Amino acid sequence: MFGLFRRRRIKKYTEGASAYLQKNYEAPAQSTGIKFSLSEPTIQYSDRIQYSDRESSSDDEMQYKLRKKQKEDPYDAAEVTRVLRKSSNANNFSEMLETLERNVNQSFVDRLLYYINKRGVRDSEVYKAAHVDKRLFSKMVSNRDYKPSKDTVIALALALELSLDEANDMLSRAGYTFSHSNKRDIIIEYFFREKVYSLIDANDVLYRLNQKLIGRS
Repeated sequence: MFGLFRRRRIKKYTEGASAYLQKNYEAPAQSTGIKFSLSEPTIQYSDRIQYSDRESSSDDEMQYKLRKKQKEDPYDAAEVTRVLRKSSNANNFSEMLETLERNVNQSFVDRLLYYINKRGVRDSEVYKAAHVDKRLFSKMVSNRDYKPSKDTVIALALALELSLDEANDMLSRAGYTFSHSNKRDIIIEYFFREKVYSLIDANDVLYRLNQKLIGRS
């Protein structure tokens, strides 16, 4: 019975993602429709998806430490706008620079920790749901300037159940974006719009739409 409900759910997601793709894909002139399959995939999952930035066993000595407290990202677009409008003379120039520096100089790791704290979840819940190796996650959060792969960012954003705006925020901090000239990006964007946060469900849909799975090279 469970399998039947899941097949129906995946079928619904696949059809929805296909329609969303048809509507939003900025296709070349020669492009024709989107083909997809509803056949059952033979995908084998493990708790260690091989992300391109996963570290080797040389990191075995690194011990994972659960952070009890992290500062929140003070980013507030409304506050930036308010200060910029207010600081229209030289006397307020230093205040303007201070506000801009405080709000825009946030790295991917800063933002990741902010969302973890905002959601009130443990690190282990996040990296397990994202199928990210524990050693990689530990290395990631211990280096403020760490630059993950795009798939790692997407998997973590799904694990944190972020909105599309929040997912875009996370991606931009790592130097990525969702492109409407990329079919796979549009399908993944659909997941966030429709709150499809299960990595397994998301990969099943990508499989049926003939796209590379999240976390697979």
